[in-house]
Amino acid sequence: MKNLTFIFAIIFATSSFSQFDQGTLTFGAGQMFTTTASFENSMFEGPAADVSYFVTDGVMVSLSVNGNNEVTETINGEDYVLYEASMNWSAGVRYYVLPDDGLFAGIQATKVEWEEMDSDGDYIEETGTDLMFNVGLSKELGFDGKLWFEPALNIYMPTNSEGLLMYGLGATFRFAF
Repeated sequence: MKNLTFIFAIIFATSSFSQFDQGTLTFGAGQMFTTTASFENSMFEGPAADVSYFVTDGVMVSLSVNGNNEVTETINGEDYVLYEASMNWSAGVRYYVLPDDGLFAGIQATKVEWEEMDSDGDYIEETGTDLMFNVGLSKELGFDGKLWFEPALNIYMPTNSEGLLMYGLGATFRFAF
């Protein structure tokens, strides 16, 4: 049995590997900075983690969880909450346009909840879907093609801010197995 385990380990360690092949499962973790052109609404998104699967060569689907930190501002000695802490689930798809060079484009949809004040002054809970488009580059770091670094440019359209377009930079470390 020990010999069989040893042989399997050698075959696994010396086999060629590509992150972008059908059937590859990956785990990613990273962080994103978003802003508007005026930098008034700049914020660091909390850490994000995802599990992804290549359904076909170069096409990856993912399920993600991310969080935001609470952002407050002090005006005349009073603290005002600009953004509340939250945790959101997302689903996305990514297409590797140039797999040999690691260039990708993707879209991610996130279900979000927020509160709005109605005409009577009462708060109403609302839900919606935020969209994020991203373009990035996946570069191999090591471990025979299993560890990757993925910087990306993101365009973010929050549903609770009509017409507001945010953009940002993100970076993810991805492990493929």
